[in-house]
Amino acid sequence: MQKEKEIHFSDYLRVIWNRKGIVVTTFLLTLIVVSIATFTATPIYRASTQILVEKSDPPLLNGRSFVKRYEPQFFQTQSQIIKSQNVTKKVVEILELETNYETYFPAGKSKPSLVKATVTYIKSFIAGLLPSGSAGKGQEASASTDEEQTKLTADSLATIIKKNVVVKPVADSSLLDIHYKSENPEFAKLIANTLPQAYTEEIMAINLNSSGYAIRGMTKKEDIEKNSLAQSEKALQAFMKENDIITVENRIAIIPQKLADLSKRMTEAEAKREEQEALLNQIAELKKNKINADTIPILAKNNVLQSLRDQILKSEQHITELSQKYGDKHPVMIRARADLKNLQRKKYQETEKSIQVIKNEYDLAHKNELNVKKLLNQTKNEVLDLNEKFIQYGILKREVDANRALFDTLNLRIKEQGVTEYTQQVNVWVTEQAGLPEFPVSPKKMRNMILGVILGLLGGVGLAFFLEYFATAAKEPN
Repeated sequence: MQKEKEIHFSDYLRVIWNRKGIVVTTFLLTLIVVSIATFTATPIYRASTQILVEKSDPPLLNGRSFVKRYEPQFFQTQSQIIKSQNVTKKVVEILELETNYETYFPAGKSKPSLVKATVTYIKSFIAGLLPSGSAGKGQEASASTDEEQTKLTADSLATIIKKNVVVKPVADSSLLDIHYKSENPEFAKLIANTLPQAYTEEIMAINLNSSGYAIRGMTKKEDIEKNSLAQSEKALQAFMKENDIITVENRIAIIPQKLADLSKRMTEAEAKREEQEALLNQIAELKKNKINADTIPILAKNNVLQSLRDQILKSEQHITELSQKYGDKHPVMIRARADLKNLQRKKYQETEKSIQVIKNEYDLAHKNELNVKKLLNQTKNEVLDLNEKFIQYGILKREVDANRALFDTLNLRIKEQGVTEYTQQVNVWVTEQAGLPEFPVSPKKMRNMILGVILGLLGGVGLAFFLEYFATAAKEPN
């Protein structure tokens, strides 16, 4: 039996010390790579603007006004509008970025990152391995791509800006924070301060376009709903006349009480039938086991049977007394035994008669249960039929009500839309202008270096134990 080896903390330290070269090398390589990636990365600056957005609902023609309430979906919608292609394209138009975008990002001064430089180097290396014709085509394609990138259109510029816009609602308020990230801090500030203006113009354009379209659409819809209302009213009137809905309503009001009474009677009938059935089963079980049925409470309380039992008891006592004086064949003894048999026969007949009464009561209870059940089912079917008619009536009635409400609403909305066509429905105020960002938000040098140290240590130690495991496994016999 081989003794199981115990592993101590000193064994781990021994493995790390034996593989210290691998640990240190892995640590330094990881730290160098992280350092190069961090300190050669292009710094990104973020400028932030804060705006106040409120929904301005105009008063209705009936004198009432909307109750202002916090609507999360409203602010989410406004956030998406600020980040939309239309708004960023308006930013491009306001700042004329199609002509002066290169002033913020000169082509010669762009500082490629470590990743981009590595990809470019790999592409150049692969192009050098290809035939001269293919390499020439690749160089021509690369040159044409670079030339296309210098000629950015309004749509492409809007897409570039859109990718770097971040909008965050301020909790429990009507404020929105607009952030924009860029390599150029001046450009980030300029875009962040221009976005509220472009957003306001887009809201106004949406309002004007939607108002005219809405009035035309609602006018057509009003004519359609007017015809629908007339048709639904005619259909409802015809159905009421055909099915005598007034009488149906009265019957529906009466039937629930009738159902309740029948349900109560059904419960009582079932209970009565089950009681008689249980009694019969008890009697049958006693007869099967040849046990006297007099023990059943209902038979025990029978006055006639009780009187006969008393007479039989007295007769048996009398025979016992006579047997002490006379022999078995004495006329007195014979007459006494004949009287006892007569009493026993009467008791048996009375018992059978009582059992027959119980059977008759069971049959009566069963028939009563069936009759009540039949009547209850008929009433339920009647209810279903009435409910079906009343449901159809309710459907037609709701259709009329819905059509009338929709027609009235459209009529009122057309008038309201005409009055409030040029009213601004979303009010926007800039509460905080974006300043020039002084420090970049990325890369985070301190965090990256700490992560590099942690990853270097974990990677070196893990590689050391990995190699130690394989070295140990190779030494062990198969």
